[in-house]
Amino acid sequence: MEVKIDEPMLTEIAELTGGKYFRATDRQALEGIYQEIDAMEKNKIEVQEYTRHAEEFLPFALLALLFLLLEIVLRNTVLRTLP
Repeated sequence: MEVKIDEPMLTEIAELTGGKYFRATDRQALEGIYQEIDAMEKNKIEVQEYTRHAEEFLPFALLALLFLLLEIVLRNTVLRTLP
């Protein structure tokens, strides 16, 4: 399938930006391009990764507070010890 592209312009853009222009017309050319790209210098990129944490202790803390208040109320009413 014929594709109309401006190869001289793409080559010039690649030269101006410090890149390289590749054009694959068949499978073998594409494999060759991939091999050439793989052979180019590879730079390590430092990536900062952010993680969003959700605190899930609040229901347990509220339940513990409820039990503590219940214990105080019961100790001073129904379960009160007589001297």
